[in-house]
Amino acid sequence: MKYHRVAPAALATAVGFCALFVLSGCGNSPPAHPPPTDQAVIAEFQTISPPAGSTVSRGISTKAKLGATLVSSRYLSSLAQKKVAAEYAEVLAKRGWTRLKKFGNGTHWGESYCKGSLMASLEFLDTPPDAASAFEFGLSWSVVTENECS
Repeated sequence: MKYHRVAPAALATAVGFCALFVLSGCGNSPPAHPPPTDQAVIAEFQTISPPAGSTVSRGISTKAKLGATLVSSRYLSSLAQKKVAAEYAEVLAKRGWTRLKKFGNGTHWGESYCKGSLMASLEFLDTPPDAASAFEFGLSWSVVTENECS
């Protein structure tokens, strides 16, 4: 068997980097926000009511798996899309949510909001902008929303 001699300086440097990595906690840093429980996401969802006059067209749907939670519901409203969006914006702002972005265009568009590591999404489902609205509202948490909302 053949042995290779390692220079003491190279060995000391390698050991030093390993010790620095372990002691500094690199790779083990906690997320910016601790992950919420599925129950916390559901509870937050239930505190956000749709605009008056909205009716549920699909009840609350909950999907939870390791590292991700989604709670959503579909609604019909006699209000136009912009009015529904304005009412959600007001309610969410009062509850500490921040608007992240608007997405889509035309009859299929929406807005997303962040609060801590949670993301809220309001999505309009192919209805003319000035007509009665069909929309979906949901809250989610995952590694993706953690990164987008931090």
